[in-house]
Amino acid sequence: MVPNHRLVRRLEDLERVSDFPLPYVAKPLLEGSSIGISQRNLIQDRNDGEILVRELLAQFEQPVMIEEFVSGREVNWNFIESSIDPMRAFVEVRWSANENYFETHIFDAAMKDISDVEQAIVPIDDLLAPEDRKALERLLQISGPLGYGRIDGKFVNGRFIFLELTPDAWLGAAGSFATSFAAQGYSYPALIERILFSAVETLPRQVASD
Repeated sequence: MVPNHRLVRRLEDLERVSDFPLPYVAKPLLEGSSIGISQRNLIQDRNDGEILVRELLAQFEQPVMIEEFVSGREVNWNFIESSIDPMRAFVEVRWSANENYFETHIFDAAMKDISDVEQAIVPIDDLLAPEDRKALERLLQISGPLGYGRIDGKFVNGRFIFLELTPDAWLGAAGSFATSFAAQGYSYPALIERILFSAVETLPRQVASD
């Protein structure tokens, strides 16, 4: 499942913003690590939305995605590819100051600069519906081989809502990717070893597909 969305590629496309249902999120299409995203990107007013889209087009010189805001739990599905023993971890990101924070806010760049003690990574793998798990695996098949990465989304009424595929997830020991697998008993060195083995395995397939 994916939220309703549109692309604004140039100023002439601004009419696509005028009738898009509020609230929505406006963000640069080709950036990662929440670059260009603050709470201001959660649009509640049409005039504010048009102003921000104009600014993003000028600043980043790339299309701007406008996307339905999904109120729900912030989740990500982490993966390390392997033909022998693939690794998966479905977790929720919780904000310690307010457990319902993501019902009304987006996960922006500023939050990623705050100490990790402010957020908790909670395993919820048993809550992922079989049909959503199948869809995520299918997405990897058509997008890969990627080696490792993270798929971000929201969790609403027991269903996964796709927001973003991140093929270069941050690998810091305190990051959500490493923490997700630490909850499964993997030490940080063991996790990095698995990623390196995955790279050795997937690189020949990447070269062959080019």
